[in-house]
Amino acid sequence: MNKRSLKLIISIILVLSYVHLKAQTKVKGFNKDQGEPSTSQLTNESKFLDQKLLELNKKIEDVINKYKLLSLKKIQILPYRIKYRLGEDYIEIDTYKFNRDVLVDNRITGIQQKRIRIYMSGSILSKIESKITEKTYDIESVVTVNIIDPSPVVLGSDDVIFDFITGKLKFIEKKKMGDIRNNQEQPIKNSIKRDFLLPHYTFCYKTILNIGETYFKSIKNVDKAMSDFLLKSQEY
Repeated sequence: MNKRSLKLIISIILVLSYVHLKAQTKVKGFNKDQGEPSTSQLTNESKFLDQKLLELNKKIEDVINKYKLLSLKKIQILPYRIKYRLGEDYIEIDTYKFNRDVLVDNRITGIQQKRIRIYMSGSILSKIESKITEKTYDIESVVTVNIIDPSPVVLGSDDVIFDFITGKLKFIEKKKMGDIRNNQEQPIKNSIKRDFLLPHYTFCYKTILNIGETYFKSIKNVDKAMSDFLLKSQEY
């Protein structure tokens, strides 16, 4: 078996493992002893999660406007492992985590990366783009999921779009949240909302809040230092 065939087989195994994991996900509040959730329970949870996502995205919008983050050109203090970039109408946040082999000198075997780009149209949060990537160096594997939320401050998430790519193979392309399975056996849509989107957007909110608060706190500290210096000058 050549190297290319081996990589393809490994990629397919990764995809099948992902699908299997999602298929096993249970709706919050249910377990095998309680039985499977009903269709109405799934629908109600889906609506509840949509409301939580809307509230969270509104908080992201409020932070950007409160601290005028789109106008701050020089952000010097950032949270650990965060890269920050400002575009004409967007803020981009990057974070990463190295995978290591603890049995072999703690060497780096891969990297997990997350990129979030937050678009504003005036004072309105107009779009959120995310890119989740995992690279495994030994087998030269790259798995990527791209997500586009075209209306983050409108109630409902059925228009969120997903691409699922392993290497050069596109297993999912431009699939909308509304088309993702959400039945009693496989409540995958609710799982993605609850176990990915909510934590993902919470991370985004906490990160930009930290950046905004830290920036303005540093300005106050500098102003205070200048004031103290000027007051001291009255002594001579």
